[in-house]
Amino acid sequence: MQRAGAGGRRASDCGPAPHRPRCITKFAQYVGSFPVDDLDTQESVWLVQQQLWALKDCPRRRAVILKFSLQGLKIYSGEGEVLLMAHALRRILYSTWCPADCQFAFMARNPQSPANKLFCHLFVGNQPGEVQILHLLLCRSFQLAYLLQHPEQRTQPEPCLGSAGDIAPKQLSSPGGPPGLVREPFGRGQLSQ
Repeated sequence: MQRAGAGGRRASDCGPAPHRPRCITKFAQYVGSFPVDDLDTQESVWLVQQQLWALKDCPRRRAVILKFSLQGLKIYSGEGEVLLMAHALRRILYSTWCPADCQFAFMARNPQSPANKLFCHLFVGNQPGEVQILHLLLCRSFQLAYLLQHPEQRTQPEPCLGSAGDIAPKQLSSPGGPPGLVREPFGRGQLSQ
């Protein structure tokens, strides 16, 4: 018998049924959350980086399942039975990853909290590539949600380097996905730090 938390939702609720949003599932370990003052952006980023460095060897960890979708990010217990957190994209303000310490973190506002009350949620993986993927999936969620809200941006070709270094227009459709959306890795210059 499976338990269900947060209104009976389970990690499997983001499944292949046509009426459910498509999502990508990844596993990580949740270290914890800490409050962040809504300060100047640069100052907040610096304070978050300092806190991540301080927590790099934190032994307290909990296995979790992260579900990325165009609506936001949901975090379930390791068994996928209990919804621990759900953050709509509109409430996520910042995302970062630290490959040296295998950390992924994002800053968000809680649903009923005041606008200036932010929390940073920290996760770790077993290797740098795992946490980089978590960061890129969150970035990609933002990119695709933006393209759905601004369809005029989908039709503009994006330059890419050809085999001889020439700039050639990129095909903007992918099989199985909505027409006009690019599904390929980010280039080094496209990543947010």
